[in-house]
Amino acid sequence: LHHLHHHQQQQPSSSPTAAAAPGDQQRLPDALKTSCVLHNPAAKDHGSTLTTVYGAPIGENKNSLTASPTGPVVMTDYTLIEKINHFAWERDPPRNVHALGYGGFGKFTCTNDAIKQFSSAALFSKAGNTCEIFCRFSGVFTERGDADTLRDLRGFAVKFYTEEGNWDVLCVNTPAFNARDMKVGPDAVHAFKRDCRTGEWYGTQTWDFVATHPEALQTQLMMYTVRVGTPLSMRAQN
Repeated sequence: LHHLHHHQQQQPSSSPTAAAAPGDQQRLPDALKTSCVLHNPAAKDHGSTLTTVYGAPIGENKNSLTASPTGPVVMTDYTLIEKINHFAWERDPPRNVHALGYGGFGKFTCTNDAIKQFSSAALFSKAGNTCEIFCRFSGVFTERGDADTLRDLRGFAVKFYTEEGNWDVLCVNTPAFNARDMKVGPDAVHAFKRDCRTGEWYGTQTWDFVATHPEALQTQLMMYTVRVGTPLSMRAQN
């Protein structure tokens, strides 16, 4: 990421038509062709190795470090933490997800206390408990000016303002997320959004990501269904 950012800074300005898709190796400038090469200890030339911001080589850019084959992700995975932090700090409007939508405030009322066997939250301790909520419906990859009928994943979120604190529920309208490991989450967003260097959409970078991530292929195929890609309305989400 450090080298890629550095090369982007050094690139001379050019027209959008002359710019290349990040996934198109035939059209990329020589500096960018080798910017995303992972660390290979056997290689003689380490000048183009993908590194952290501090220059340490990155050997694994897809799978997070876990406590065991099926265990939780550990905080000692520095590459993951740095990558997520950089993604959280991005302020590039063409790459913002869930940027177009609408929502409203309301009130949630617990009508059945049977849910308390699954939750210790005071909100569900007895029927009749209420709290203020805010519900947001939005597209995932849509932008300002796009129609509501555009083919997109869509999603919604509910914030419960409870007496014990705020509880956020985030949902995406698809049975399978396009990134199995959160280490590739930022890569997925970048692949499906505009190229920040030119402001243009590139199908090459999108399908390059889909072709190398089976879970993304599942999500992409679901995009071409009525259930996910073109639901009846924002309310028709699962």
